[in-house]
Amino acid sequence: MAAAPKGCAHGRDGRALRGYDRAVESSVANEQPFEIFGKDDCPYTRAALRDYRAKGREVAYFDVTRDPAAMKRYLELSLGERGVPLIVDRGRISIGYGGA
Repeated sequence: MAAAPKGCAHGRDGRALRGYDRAVESSVANEQPFEIFGKDDCPYTRAALRDYRAKGREVAYFDVTRDPAAMKRYLELSLGERGVPLIVDRGRISIGYGGA
């Protein structure tokens, strides 16, 4: 099993990843409108889940520390960057969460 992301909204080198944002292939964009990959103990992950659900959005949540398949997909989507939450929002990928 791959190692869990090292921290909330930070990469391997400790840089904040809030600005990380890219489009994902259309095949991924059509799977699930909102997906959040995170860790249960990360306050940014909890805030993202709370805010998306409060807006009535259906969210699929994956804890990358407990689900090896979710960790594998997380690493593919993040292109190896380490930081949570990783949010797939209608085909856009972002790492980190600062509120919406």
